[in-house]
Amino acid sequence: YRLLPQRQEIIESLLSADLLGFHIYDYARHFISACQKVLGCESGPTGVHYEGRYIAVEAFPIGIDPTKFVEELETAAVKEKVESYKRKFEGKVVILGVDRLDYTKGLPQKLLAMERFLETHPEWRHKVNLVQIAVPSRGSIDEYQKLARQVHELVGRINGRFGSVDDSPIHYLHQSVPFPELCALYKIASAALVTPVRDGMNLVSYEYIACQEENHGVLILSEFAGAAQSIGSASLLVNPWNTDDLAEAIHHALTADKDEKVARHNHGFKYISTFTSQYWASSFFRRLFEVESFTGADIPPPLPVNEVVTRYGETKRRLFMFGALGTLVKLSDFRNVSQSKVVEDVKNTLTRLATDPANTVVICSSRSKEKVESWLKDVPVWLFAENGAFRRYGGPDTEWTSVVDQLDLSWKEEVRDIFRYFEQRTPGSFVEEQETHISWHWRTADKAFAQVQAHDLQMHLWAGPLCNQPVEINSHSNQSIQVGV
Repeated sequence: YRLLPQRQEIIESLLSADLLGFHIYDYARHFISACQKVLGCESGPTGVHYEGRYIAVEAFPIGIDPTKFVEELETAAVKEKVESYKRKFEGKVVILGVDRLDYTKGLPQKLLAMERFLETHPEWRHKVNLVQIAVPSRGSIDEYQKLARQVHELVGRINGRFGSVDDSPIHYLHQSVPFPELCALYKIASAALVTPVRDGMNLVSYEYIACQEENHGVLILSEFAGAAQSIGSASLLVNPWNTDDLAEAIHHALTADKDEKVARHNHGFKYISTFTSQYWASSFFRRLFEVESFTGADIPPPLPVNEVVTRYGETKRRLFMFGALGTLVKLSDFRNVSQSKVVEDVKNTLTRLATDPANTVVICSSRSKEKVESWLKDVPVWLFAENGAFRRYGGPDTEWTSVVDQLDLSWKEEVRDIFRYFEQRTPGSFVEEQETHISWHWRTADKAFAQVQAHDLQMHLWAGPLCNQPVEINSHSNQSIQVGV
């Protein structure tokens, strides 16, 4: 998501949902991380807080309907095809690959590993055939045409090196295959080679296991396929970029003993029979109904304007209290507080409220009295700066009062040193100091790393300079840590 030019719009659109499902938790975690980095959302391991709502983000691995394949194997058409393929490959071991002709599917890596296998295990030459089905995909695009040429060249090279007039180690079909033929190939194959360099799930691996109740063939599966997290223990996991290891995995699959093959198959078949496509759909909807009970917006109900106006007219004394930053002052860049200001319309509204003798309007801020006064100098409101350490009880002609002289600020120097230390070790964070408090801001840093640093910083504070000191630590989630009196 973070690479996309319209990433913010896409993420915000997805966050309109109450529940987002991904094939595996890795993908869910990546999405949550993107929400943190692009939108600055608060998040947990299973969801995101955005605009007062909680959006659940969870893993829902898709499945297949294994009974469809099991029943298809019993049809006359498939049985006939199975016998035909057995005669064609008599005396040979068949390895099967089924992929779209796509650069994510790892076809060149698969072929290079097959070449390395035949190089390093010459005893298998003329005894094994790789049947590779490459379903055409996006043939009009230059990159896919280039991939098709590369695959054809590799097939020709390998067949030229290790084949003969009567035998070719690789049978390459650049076409789709009818379902009965596909099931027959799944059944006769002693191993399946599924080697994508990146794949959301890859259900070919599930389909192969569904058709292997009788033969217990071995699945060789890329660790970069989503299915690796579901049926990894039922397969031989490989890194398709490591040609030598992939070649050895092929050898392992062809020489594995019966007990290992049965154990792997039983585990895989139990999984795909339990977590079917129907289970996937029902579990998602069941979870959706559950989250409806707690994902509602944490936003106050609409203000009953007519009732408020009526009550306003009936009361003799009224108190209005407003925060400054984020309420009266729009802040787009947290570091550029010096450039922020209160717009004239807001000032005029505050003045109208404050000039009514029945009203008291109070503005509270953690900023310095100089900054607060620059925002609202000519507005006849009460101002509380630095969380109340400086106070102006009235309009612009009123003197400021302070409690700073009564405070013990001896702790500041040591706290400052600790904050500066964490500022240096946390890129994107910065320290801000007022007369009565010091803040460490990390909203512009990497959220995941900064959260760890924030926890570590608080441990340092309590164990050191703040022990037995009359101060408070205020931690603002995903924003800052403030130490002050």
